[in-house]
Amino acid sequence: YAAASLPDPRSEAWADAAVDEARDLLELSGGRGLVLTTSYRMLDRFAERLAGSEVRLLVQGELPKQALVAAFEEEETSVLVATMGFWEGLDIPGRSLEVVVIDKLPFPRPDDPLWTARREVAEQAGLSSFGAVDLPRAAVLLAQGAGRLIRSVEARGLVAVLDPRLATKSYGSALVRALPDMSRTADPEVAREFVRRMRSD
Repeated sequence: YAAASLPDPRSEAWADAAVDEARDLLELSGGRGLVLTTSYRMLDRFAERLAGSEVRLLVQGELPKQALVAAFEEEETSVLVATMGFWEGLDIPGRSLEVVVIDKLPFPRPDDPLWTARREVAEQAGLSSFGAVDLPRAAVLLAQGAGRLIRSVEARGLVAVLDPRLATKSYGSALVRALPDMSRTADPEVAREFVRRMRSD
């Protein structure tokens, strides 16, 4: 699910709209969710706004990583909110994980020295730094994030990307191609109905 109707993620309105969208989906699913954020600022925003919801909230930093994952596995109705350190290597079997929410397309930070150097190398070679550096990196991370849910051909669940650029920008198709094979929608009602059906099964 690409949340095409949300505001531009560079706008002030986006953060609250994204958190509200996530909260709606996670309350519909009765928890069973993983929220992956691209910044600690958004981690705090999600933690603050989801704290009053009907699900048990687990937040990166409250416990050591192994203890946090164990608590998430044990309680099916919980939601785990975490940053980049959880984008790979997290394997949650069974029904503990049915919804993965990704807040924003995971492009490298513009001020990161490593990625700045890689952009400069690309530009010196006559390449577009966005197409040669930023886009491939975002594609890898996005696939890793979605892969927290799609661990086998039998896996079922919703991956919600709360960044409308996935559906509205021309480069979105390249990012979609990097994702595991799955049905796709930009319609929030289709996403909600899918979550309702999962919960009733």
